[in-house]
Amino acid sequence: MGSLTLKKYIAAMAAASALTLVAGPATAAYTPTTETDVKAKPKGKVKPGKKTKVVVKSGIKGDSVQCTGSYVIVYKDGAEVVRKREKAFSDKVRFNGRVPKGTDKIFVYYERGKKDPCDKSRTNVYRK
Repeated sequence: MGSLTLKKYIAAMAAASALTLVAGPATAAYTPTTETDVKAKPKGKVKPGKKTKVVVKSGIKGDSVQCTGSYVIVYKDGAEVVRKREKAFSDKVRFNGRVPKGTDKIFVYYERGKKDPCDKSRTNVYRK
């Protein structure tokens, strides 16, 4: 009889974990209503090991104050992330700094904040 109780317990735990995996993210997600079109442009030519400026602009139509997220710039060498910087959202954000040596890809994306109506967006800045 103890074996039957254990089997019921295992079945109940499996059902509860499956329900958590399915229902959890659906209830926690906040559906975006505003399209965020990120546009990033480097000033001058991007060379690994040299300083560069990247200007990021939002393509939001309407009031951009509603967006609570941030911009993130990522420098990658192959599959490895070499550097990652984050700045608060604004209509125009500047990332200044030295591009790490060995960088073969730079991209910028908008990371959504908590209960953020703005949609996520991503754009490439540099690709070797």
